[in-house]
Amino acid sequence: MMSYRWVGCGWCVCWILLGAAPLFGQLPAARLSGLYPPGGQAGQTVEVTISGADLDEATKLWFSHPGLRAEPKMAEPGPFDSGPQPVPNVFLVQIAPDVPPGFYDVRVEGLYGLSNPRTFVVGSLPEVRESEPNQEAEQMALLSLPVVVNGQSNSNGDVDGYRVALEVGQRVVFSLAAGQIDSLMDPVLRIERPDGVVVGEWDNVQGSDVVALVTASVAGEYRVLVYDALYRGGAEYVYRLTVGPFPVVDFVFPPAIEPGKTARLALWGRNLPGGAAQDVRWQGDRLERLELDLSMPADVMGKLPLELNHGAESVTLDGIRLPWQQPVVVGKQLIYAATAPVVLEQEPNPSAGKAQPLTLPCEVAGQFFPRRDEDWFQFEAKQGERWAVELFYNRLGAQGTPQLFLHRVVKNQDGTEQMTLVAEASDMAPRDLGHEFDPQSGDPYYLFTVPADGLYRILLRDGYAALRDDPRLVYRLAIRRPKPDFRLVAVPWESEHAVFLRKGGRALVRVLVLRQDGFDGPVKLVASGLPPGVTASEAIVGPESSSGMIVLTCAEDAPASISSLEIRGTAEIDGKAVERVARGGAALETRGLLQPGQQSPAVPARLIRGLLLSISSQESLPVLIDLAKDPLETSRGGILKIPYSVTRRNNYNGNINGVVYGTPANVNAPQVGIGGGATQGEFELRIPGNAPVGTYTLVLNGFVQGYQYSRNPEAAKRAAERKAELEKIVAQTAEDVKRLTDSRNAAQKALDQAKAQLQQATAARDQAAKAAAEAQANFEKAKQAAEQAAQKARQTPDDPQVAKAAQDAAAARDEAEKRAKEAATTLTDAEKALADAQEKLKKAEADRAKAEEELQAAMQRATMAQQVKQQADRLAQQLQQNSQPKNINFWTPSTPVVIRIVESPVQLEGLPEKISVKQGEKVEIPAKVTRSYGFQGPVNLNWQTSGNINGVQLSNVQIPNNQNEGKLVVNAAQNASPGQYSVRVQVQVNFNGQNVVTEKVIELSIESQAQ
Repeated sequence: MMSYRWVGCGWCVCWILLGAAPLFGQLPAARLSGLYPPGGQAGQTVEVTISGADLDEATKLWFSHPGLRAEPKMAEPGPFDSGPQPVPNVFLVQIAPDVPPGFYDVRVEGLYGLSNPRTFVVGSLPEVRESEPNQEAEQMALLSLPVVVNGQSNSNGDVDGYRVALEVGQRVVFSLAAGQIDSLMDPVLRIERPDGVVVGEWDNVQGSDVVALVTASVAGEYRVLVYDALYRGGAEYVYRLTVGPFPVVDFVFPPAIEPGKTARLALWGRNLPGGAAQDVRWQGDRLERLELDLSMPADVMGKLPLELNHGAESVTLDGIRLPWQQPVVVGKQLIYAATAPVVLEQEPNPSAGKAQPLTLPCEVAGQFFPRRDEDWFQFEAKQGERWAVELFYNRLGAQGTPQLFLHRVVKNQDGTEQMTLVAEASDMAPRDLGHEFDPQSGDPYYLFTVPADGLYRILLRDGYAALRDDPRLVYRLAIRRPKPDFRLVAVPWESEHAVFLRKGGRALVRVLVLRQDGFDGPVKLVASGLPPGVTASEAIVGPESSSGMIVLTCAEDAPASISSLEIRGTAEIDGKAVERVARGGAALETRGLLQPGQQSPAVPARLIRGLLLSISSQESLPVLIDLAKDPLETSRGGILKIPYSVTRRNNYNGNINGVVYGTPANVNAPQVGIGGGATQGEFELRIPGNAPVGTYTLVLNGFVQGYQYSRNPEAAKRAAERKAELEKIVAQTAEDVKRLTDSRNAAQKALDQAKAQLQQATAARDQAAKAAAEAQANFEKAKQAAEQAAQKARQTPDDPQVAKAAQDAAAARDEAEKRAKEAATTLTDAEKALADAQEKLKKAEADRAKAEEELQAAMQRATMAQQVKQQADRLAQQLQQNSQPKNINFWTPSTPVVIRIVESPVQLEGLPEKISVKQGEKVEIPAKVTRSYGFQGPVNLNWQTSGNINGVQLSNVQIPNNQNEGKLVVNAAQNASPGQYSVRVQVQVNFNGQNVVTEKVIELSIESQAQ
């Protein structure tokens, strides 16, 4: 069983994924529709973006390989975040170096369970991601080879372009994968030379991948264009373009090896190391041939290489992967397990007269090649032999319309041959599993009972092969002894998501029984690997039925969990118990919620690597339906009244329209109307007279209408709390802006005052400087005058007037000096006051700048807070709207009920196994009947023979409805032919308008009188 593990981090309370609204009006369940890029190189970490629906609170990825781990990408915290926040829908995927190249399943886990899987590819080459725009030549990235380009058709009309530099004669393989990696893209690859000449344009005519080998005819940069054939685009339209000198295996011949045997295979392709060129061409290239010996394990049944993807049509196939030693190989890689000894088609065999003789049993490996090739085979067979004739063609990957015609050959007396068509074979796969997983391939199958000894011929042809030469059109024609068997595939109901259980609720897993070679017995289905709190019903798939339902029931207190389920089927075949394990399957596209009776075309589907079950951490299922617990029994023609009860929660009183699943063949599945408010009732199952006898498990799947569902109210509550928190932050930032505005204004006022003071100090300084200059000048003048007067006094010391004038001049000088010093002091004080004013202005300017900066920061924070609040308001409003009760419809399965259908409401007693009567005598044989299941009508006992028995009269009898006994009469005439005869007594009744017939075989012995 495939092992899964979860990776990721804990649930972040405030993280709600926008754009994750439900796809349909139904109960939400996680759906993963795409991821980009769809792969990465081993040993690297890849940033992957997911898309889908109902991915609320998705913080974990699950991978089908333990070497793949992921964690949400975290963004730096914003100004109002408590820490780093996850980037919605973006994960960092770590790929361990030892993860083998191949395909792996990835799923997303969120509030609404585990999603359906999508493919994640691990490669060994360097990988790049396309960069838009890249449609014009100057925008195209130049690729370094070898390389894998992860690309996406982002929108309608998108064309992605790349450049590759090639030398003359250089051979490069371009492999474009899309459908193989679950992409919706229908890819087209176009390559142009440097001079604009188109080298080629390839699409996915054969399969979902494009492979082209280009040999450069000129040197330079070649342009590589990738686009969707219908120019569609979107998150689901992804591709992987692998470019390099890789080997290409176009086909393998023979494509199958008998289990436990070793065979020599021929690999046909291009760039094959050691391959020898052949005179066969494909896409203009001569193919090469490389031989190798390969052994097929004896225990290969049930095995397929999981590192490759397999479509729904491959569900019954087994095989191994081609053991190629190159790091990268493009093309066919699966070798199948043959069903009989393998022989090779021998050309020419294009006509009945050149039919290739076969010795049975065998499996022929052949080709529809060249164009219009038809292949004939012939074999001898004995009357009564049974052979299974089966063509494997579409299931091997070929896209075509194969036809198989079986003829009987009779030689006339003149030696000429006359061919009579015995059968035109058709596909045997059933189609009753619904649109989500359709295993039908179109490959013919016929279970052949040989009507007479002789020669038989088979004609094979294909309409596609008539249109073109394609050596890849390889087939396997198996003619083998029938080996009754069966295979199983389990598909979740609504398989576009995984099995999701709400607390106290139920979920369905549909199991397709692919019956092989005439096996028609009952198959018992059992599920294992159930988590605590979950139980699973057993199911019986009766004769002529091809699908059954496993009902999973979750307890109210079951813990949230994820587990891997395994479903096994057991049956008795040829007296031996046979057990088979179901492969998992899933749809790759959604079709919405189908209502009762509504049909949908089949969607693409593939096998998946494990069937996973998730249990809700919060929600409960609001409506439950329970059917009768005890098995119910009736006969063909009977009417079963099946009681049901309905548990309604959350005041739901709407209508429920139920559909019965698991009914036997020829029994119409009724639709059951359960009126509003009804909590119990019953429905009838009318069994026709041609219903197959057996035991069956039925389920009533109820379509609940108009339920008032509130989507994720907890998220709405958290969003409202976050909104209220941000409202407080916005109010606080507004207060901060007001406070800092006041501070800024005060700083501005202080600055204005400082400027005024500086102006005053400057004026005072200027005035003091002027006064000091004048006083100094006066001092200098007085000083000079005093010196002149003193000199004059020295010259005339006896002149008192001169002496007095000298004294007056000295006194004036001293006074002027005093005034000059006082003016200098005043100037010093004014200069100091000016310096103080300048410092105050500088500080006021700094305070003003700081206040302005703080105000601007507060205003920016307030603006950011308002913006975040507006986003929170929108989110809260959206989640509040989502959480408002809305009318939705959804399916809810019932508990199963087992029904048994017997042959007839009448049991015939008293008839012997053998009857002897002599010639000329008669024998009366008492017959007693027991009526059951409410049948009260007459019983007709009629003799049936394969031909007339000479001289013997067999008299029928009718037992009236008020009697239980009658007599059958055998009257032998005297000339009755002695011998042993096999006759049948047919018991015929009309039960509820249905003609019900059973038979008892009796050995009749006619004896002669002489005995």
